[in-house]
Amino acid sequence: MADDRGALQRTGDDVERDITSAGRETYLLHLVAAASSHRDRELGRRFEPLGLTVDKYRVMLAVARFPGCTMKELAQFTSIDRTTLTRMVDQMVAVDWMTREHATKDRRQVILGLTPAGLQLGLRAVESLAEANRAAAARLTDSEIDAAARVLELVLRNLIVDDNLLARVVTLRRPD
Repeated sequence: MADDRGALQRTGDDVERDITSAGRETYLLHLVAAASSHRDRELGRRFEPLGLTVDKYRVMLAVARFPGCTMKELAQFTSIDRTTLTRMVDQMVAVDWMTREHATKDRRQVILGLTPAGLQLGLRAVESLAEANRAAAARLTDSEIDAAARVLELVLRNLIVDDNLLARVVTLRRPD
């Protein structure tokens, strides 16, 4: 058994070789995922006093950015699976943060909106979000932020094949 544990111990050089052999792309996307995960934890800490989670904030942001948002658009924008999203929207409707109505032309389609209370909560959350983002980018120059954004936009262009979805994700708006 001791031999097995010894075999699992690795040096920094071993890990460096593995990262190098996996490619720079792997390391870049590892850093993106790690930054996103740590930022989400920080946002969760800041949103907790508001009674809000990071995913619920993302839902509110999408509904605010896309008036008349459908569940399909919401799922695409937030990357949250439909079952979880439905449960989350149910909870947000129950606490009067969101409205849910059926479309007049197609009763199967659900149209979402924010209530005045939901909008006020979202505005308070934006303040917390801005503080967290400023802290995360504190040692970056404007040109470094712009360069990183360009790189991530290119990564998204390689990952998202649907041009309309890509436009919504990159611009936070519906395509014209």
